[in-house]
Amino acid sequence: MAENTVTIPVEEYADLVACRTKVHTACAIIANEHQRDIELMGKKGTTIDSKIIESALGYVDDEACFEEALKKYKEWKGKENETEN
Repeated sequence: MAENTVTIPVEEYADLVACRTKVHTACAIIANEHQRDIELMGKKGTTIDSKIIESALGYVDDEACFEEALKKYKEWKGKENETEN
């Protein structure tokens, strides 16, 4: 077998192809957004709507994943409001 060859199961290969396809789709969307921004404003935008990228990558929110961050935010805002009063 050649030195630069990797052997993986067929199932994993299918997953790799699917991931690569999603990444290429996301890159194409980003390039299209930049092209549109250049046509409209003469330069690339500095932000892209996260929903566009989420859609391209097939991302689905996992609310449990964000619960801790939301809890910290609410605590921080609560402390901020206490110091203002």
